[in-house]
Order: sequence, then structure tokens, then C-alpha cells
Amino acid sequence: MKELTQDFDGVVLASGARREARKINGDHNRDNVSFLETRQEHKALKEALENKKIKKLAVMGLNMESLELVSTIRREYPKVHVTVVDDNIESMLVCKYGQKVADSL
Repeated sequence: MKELTQDFDGVVLASGARREARKINGDHNRDNVSFLETRQEHKALKEALENKKIKKLAVMGLNMESLELVSTIRREYPKVHVTVVDDNIESMLVCKYGQKVADSL
């Protein structure tokens, strides 16, 4: 598998149903890595965006929730560069709904 390199000021781990910290090479300070499960985590991300501490944001995990997050950030903070990173070889629809539903869509 090809190694991905992505520069970021902040990372949101949008892994879906369970909290899963993925390996991030070269990042020993995890203060800029967030999960978005609690109100406090959402509040901390919003505060970082409003204080312009984040100029480049990497969202790890492609799902409906992460795409909604990206859409909102791009609308409310247009100067923030957002990149979605996902290592699933299956499409988002297959992962969420299964092959039969994905094929019918």
C-alpha cells in the first residue's frame, strides 16, 4: 500500500461507529488530534477554528458524518484547507449500507 503524506494543523478522526486512533507518522504531540464524540470535543474544534489555530485540517474517515463536518467547515471557515483521508478500498455506500443497497443506488 502506498504511504500517504498530508500536512496538517489539526486532525479529526471520523472513524464511524467506534473510536479508533490511526497511526500518524511524525506526530508525537496529539493535542491537535480530535475525535468528535462529545460536546466538549466539538466545542474544542470550533474554538480552534475560530481562533485560526487550524489552517489545514485533515479529516480521517469517510462517512456521512465526516462529509457533513467538512461541508460545515468549508461553509463557515472558507480559509481552512480541508482534506478527507480514507483507506477503505470499498466505496462509502458499500461500507455503510452493504453491496446490495450500493448497487441499487
